[in-house]
Amino acid sequence: MGAAEVVAWCLLVSWLPASVVGVWSHRYDLLSFYGYWIAHPNETSLVYSPRSCRALCVLDEGCSASSASPSDKRGEFECRVSHVAEAHRTIFPHADSVAFIKERKPKLFFWSDGKDFTPSGFSNLCSSKGGKLGIISTIQDIEYIKNNIMAEVDDQYGFFIPLVGKKVNGTASQVRWLEVEHGVDDTYHPLNLFFSDSSSDNGLVCHKISSRNGLTLRRINCGIGSREKLLCYKYQD
Repeated sequence: MGAAEVVAWCLLVSWLPASVVGVWSHRYDLLSFYGYWIAHPNETSLVYSPRSCRALCVLDEGCSASSASPSDKRGEFECRVSHVAEAHRTIFPHADSVAFIKERKPKLFFWSDGKDFTPSGFSNLCSSKGGKLGIISTIQDIEYIKNNIMAEVDDQYGFFIPLVGKKVNGTASQVRWLEVEHGVDDTYHPLNLFFSDSSSDNGLVCHKISSRNGLTLRRINCGIGSREKLLCYKYQD
């Protein structure tokens, strides 16, 4: 499956209502991440196709994510199931695998009231308003931010955003962001998440976003410049 097909399929599933894609305790988008798996599953079983593993998670209300990988038995796949909330933050790269993630919705994105300029100071900015650090994973998230909250962003300096892009031409920069390794390309318009288990420590690197360049990320040194707000989100239901 080519990159364009992967994105198209992902967005198609994302637009299906919860009644179509299955039952869960919350409404959700079902996202696919090729080349990733559930590193620490709560359950494992053998299935005959990745589609069967996907269906297993859709029908299991306790499943937050599943991944399919070729098993030692020819013609069968190991289906790994996770019960961890927001499992998209915990998937890891793994060849010949595909992860299916339930992304809870609807999400309300907002900017923190407080400001800071280092990752160590970000931890309480979102939680003080009952939110979490924002991660964008669907085109709907992008459009919502563009249409609703970009007007609040300072045109000159921008705001901090814990957001990542994906591999571009097989390469990506490695950036440590609040104890989770992400990859980001400086010029990539963000759509999909790219996760890395790299242990390099670049804790002083931050990302900023401004209305001057739309939703394109700009990397800066966190400890330099003014304190800025941080992108957060919370669930509306």
